[in-house]
Amino acid sequence: MTRIYVSCRRILAVLSLLFAGSLQDSARAQQLEAPTVVPAIDGILKAFQNHALVAIGDDHNSAQEEDFYAALVRDPRFSTEVGNVVVEFGGAAQQDTLDRYLNGQHVSYADLRNVWTDVVGWIPTVTGLGYANFFAQVRAVNLGLPPDRRIHVWLGEPPIDWSKIKTKADF
Repeated sequence: MTRIYVSCRRILAVLSLLFAGSLQDSARAQQLEAPTVVPAIDGILKAFQNHALVAIGDDHNSAQEEDFYAALVRDPRFSTEVGNVVVEFGGAAQQDTLDRYLNGQHVSYADLRNVWTDVVGWIPTVTGLGYANFFAQVRAVNLGLPPDRRIHVWLGEPPIDWSKIKTKADF
């Protein structure tokens, strides 16, 4: 079963609304377990045991969150339990560039930078170094894994052809 990790506030909000009704129904039908405190990485990975999709919000440019995401993908269980990640801080038009980079191929910094700057939803563009660091962490993990176990990162920003954007109306 394909599993996906998402870093996107909007998707989290939509999912929260969709599941709110079903949670209320299930709460009425059965007594919910009392929450337990566990280390965050353990809790996220455990969530994948009975959820095909786990969404995590992102407070943009928070160094602590960026460090946490790097630690999460470095955890040896991540590539086995999760394997797929969808991020909002990369333009889908650059998916091939990112795939080559994450699989260990040489990609110039100028080309790689387009992954997080060729985006629609960030004006001005993404400036946080944590996003570039996230991709570097996934690459480092992937280089130690066989090709069939590598983490795949999907770029969630819609593709845009900036050469066709000349005015605000074009955008």
